[in-house]
Amino acid sequence: FSSTGYPFDGLEPVYLGNNVDADRQRISLKYGMYILANASDVLLEEYPILELLAERMDDPALRRQCWNGLVQLMTEVRKRVDTVCQNERLQIKRIAMTVPAQWTLDFEDRYIELMGNVFNFPRDDIYFVTETEALAWCAFTEVPYLNDLGLGSLHNNIIFFDFGGHNMNGCSFEIRYHGGLMTFYRLGDAFGAGGGSEQWEFNVAEQCRSRFSESESDQARNGAPAMTAKIRQKMLDKFASEKEDLGPGFNARYEYFVKAPAGNSFEVGVPAKAVDKAWEEAHRRPLKMARDQINLIASIEGVQPIVIVSGGSSRHPTLKARLEELCEEAGLPAPRFTDTIEIRYEFVLPIPGPFTVTCF
Repeated sequence: FSSTGYPFDGLEPVYLGNNVDADRQRISLKYGMYILANASDVLLEEYPILELLAERMDDPALRRQCWNGLVQLMTEVRKRVDTVCQNERLQIKRIAMTVPAQWTLDFEDRYIELMGNVFNFPRDDIYFVTETEALAWCAFTEVPYLNDLGLGSLHNNIIFFDFGGHNMNGCSFEIRYHGGLMTFYRLGDAFGAGGGSEQWEFNVAEQCRSRFSESESDQARNGAPAMTAKIRQKMLDKFASEKEDLGPGFNARYEYFVKAPAGNSFEVGVPAKAVDKAWEEAHRRPLKMARDQINLIASIEGVQPIVIVSGGSSRHPTLKARLEELCEEAGLPAPRFTDTIEIRYEFVLPIPGPFTVTCF
């Protein structure tokens, strides 16, 4: 399901599914949870992409639209779940949701309210795990994943990183074998840091915005068009399609052309150094936390730690190379990336327990 919604203009519906309204300003509805949960200033600082929402944090109309959009999104999820359950003769007993490690009880309370209302579920049957805890359960309980990740049959310390579009989550585990049976334990709390490819896209878009006119008088003076919601989204879409060949190590500028008021073609360009700087800033917090956690697990004597990485942002060549460097500096083997598994398997994140629905 697409998570994109349109909460800014007060129009309904807020959620259009996979349809797109190019004339309306859009954002992933997952960011609406930060507004509804009254996220702290410290947490909001990790997500500059939330700027447009955060500056209207106390606006009742915006909060209502964020809530309506999430209800509409989850209602579509509910319809799909009902269809699958009917066709497969299943009954949902519990709902488990994967969430960022930084989410507090305030987030969980609003999430429980949302899912309880849409799925008509009691509070006690809704619970939470972090993305990497769910990934670990999948990797440790499915033989194909165990084999492909090379976990073997030895005692190991494993650290998982999930580099998503807006957030990195991680968690460390210890694997022990007793009489041929495997058990695993969490080593400390899950951790997380804001940043990722979505933040990089936002940073580049902000660089582009300075090239556009803010008013009609500006247009008359410099010939630049105004940045509309449609132009901004097309610009982001083009960047998303090219970003694997942009960023540190590629020395490539980002170029986008729009029609100017005079009818001529107007170039919106971001120099290679600015594109690289935007990447570095977007991934600064996740990479710092990854470095600290890799060094920490590498300091444990008597075992050879294994680093496993998942998430869409981790597919970027620069991020892969940085993580390989961090492991090499810490004296660890190269990290193992789950995208090689996803190619061959339908990679899902099951949660312990029968008849469970996992969302987000």
